[in-house]
Amino acid sequence: MKKKRLLIIICSITLAFILTIIVSNYQSFYHAKEQCIQQGNIPHIERSFLILSWSVSCEK
Repeated sequence: MKKKRLLIIICSITLAFILTIIVSNYQSFYHAKEQCIQQGNIPHIERSFLILSWSVSCEK
């Protein structure tokens, strides 16, 4: 029973960590895009699944 509880705790912590990384990465992406728009440029966006890898380039 202790092993099962430990496994659930470890899985929960891992899931929370992964979700935190995804949300943080998305916020960085959104901020970069908004900065480009605020400067009067057009953002060109390249991204992968779940926005784990992304690139924003600003062009006038």
